[in-house]
Amino acid sequence: MVYHKYFILACSVFFILLGSSLDAQILPAFDSKKASITKQYIYSYGKDIRDVCLAPAHWQTKQWLTFSGVALGTFALFTVDEQIQQWSQEQRTDFSNRFSEHFLDPWGTGNLLRNYTVYSLAGVYFTGLLTKNEKTKMVAMEATRAWAVSSLFIFVTKVSFGRHRPHQGPEPDHWQWEGPTTKSYRSFVSGHTMAAWAAASVFAQEYKDKPIVPIVSYTIAGLVGLSRIHDNKHWASDVFAAAAFGWAIGKLVVNRNNWGVKISAAQQGQGVALRYNF
Repeated sequence: MVYHKYFILACSVFFILLGSSLDAQILPAFDSKKASITKQYIYSYGKDIRDVCLAPAHWQTKQWLTFSGVALGTFALFTVDEQIQQWSQEQRTDFSNRFSEHFLDPWGTGNLLRNYTVYSLAGVYFTGLLTKNEKTKMVAMEATRAWAVSSLFIFVTKVSFGRHRPHQGPEPDHWQWEGPTTKSYRSFVSGHTMAAWAAASVFAQEYKDKPIVPIVSYTIAGLVGLSRIHDNKHWASDVFAAAAFGWAIGKLVVNRNNWGVKISAAQQGQGVALRYNF
């Protein structure tokens, strides 16, 4: 638990500095209560789930090409899953095991009391609250939606495919797929990875004008994915597919804007305009 205390302390300092620097030149000038849990915000979860399910029906050529690339990449990794698994296990050390256990695995753990993503999203929100920064609060709420929506699809995908994890069975066998099952064969896709990439995608898009944010967000999400291979919990193809799916969900949440809130960078004196579209 000592590692988690240090992490929370470090996050507290980081978020205070982040909130002070991201919009240092554009200070908000409106009521911070506007970015709160409203009926519109609650409804947006259902709309996001609907849009994820129906998205393929609206894809254009670009989206189908992207999907094809992800599918081919997943299949390519599938053909070498066992080789990657064997190599990754040979590279493990006491340090890498401890680092993964205390600093990477908690980003996706099912224990919400020690889940770093939960602490981070809450930290960003309360940083926005304390600094009266409307954008910071709303980005935190958007990322929370993407994280929560991805969690639903993580469960559905895992149960539907029923893939064996690398550590399940006498020997690692990436060909073991049970199909829809209630058993604990839930390797495809990686839940840690998908949730991390969904939240990271939101931060990267909303703060794309601040290069440090996408770099930090995607670096953490990428390391979380690699840790799942390192820890022998997932195959490489599980992680790759999860990262792509999570990234797409985050992008959809931002672009569809089912919450009905838009943040304008247009300055009004020393303020930032906030526009509601219903």
